[in-house]
Amino acid sequence: DGWVVAYVPDGLELTRLSYFSKSTGEGQDGLWETPDIAMRFLKHVANEPNKTALGSINVSDAIVQVMQEAMKNKATVAKKARGGKGAASKDEESVNLGSDVSLFEYAQAGASDSTLAVDCAIEVVKQLQELAKRGEKVLFVVDQFNTLFGPSDMHEVTGPRSKKNIPARQLRFTKHLIEAIDATTDRDAKHVAVVDGAAGGQRRP
Repeated sequence: DGWVVAYVPDGLELTRLSYFSKSTGEGQDGLWETPDIAMRFLKHVANEPNKTALGSINVSDAIVQVMQEAMKNKATVAKKARGGKGAASKDEESVNLGSDVSLFEYAQAGASDSTLAVDCAIEVVKQLQELAKRGEKVLFVVDQFNTLFGPSDMHEVTGPRSKKNIPARQLRFTKHLIEAIDATTDRDAKHVAVVDGAAGGQRRP
């Protein structure tokens, strides 16, 4: 019906089954990187029904440059790992993207590359919000939304025999998605969110 839909069929998938590491970027103290979680979200967005709308929007040159740099670095590591011998790996071949990259292609790239995934997923969410402000119909749908306010299945080691749980809201991408959904109540927000609670079936419009 003309909507761009970011659908998460299981909120729990944003809190579990991911490699995780501490965020090191500026202003990211206490947050964690979860590339597998971000890749799963991007696969939900970069699907066939969204292809036409997202394929018509190019991401900025600055974003493309960051992506290209990350891919080049990954290709360099791959080349060193094989000692500069043999056929080029897929990582090395994937460096040569065109200068114009659509939001659909960008989401696809992040969905298949763990080194890009978290930053890419956050940028896609931002772009969807901006897309809505430009008149497109954008809908976020998250089942089991309440699970994003509890613990994740990840733990930080705090001592030789101790560890503590990492709350879902400290996962950088998950935190950003929650904030984007909360932003639907902002006066200038044009995107829409429909969320479903946990097993209790609570709904939040």
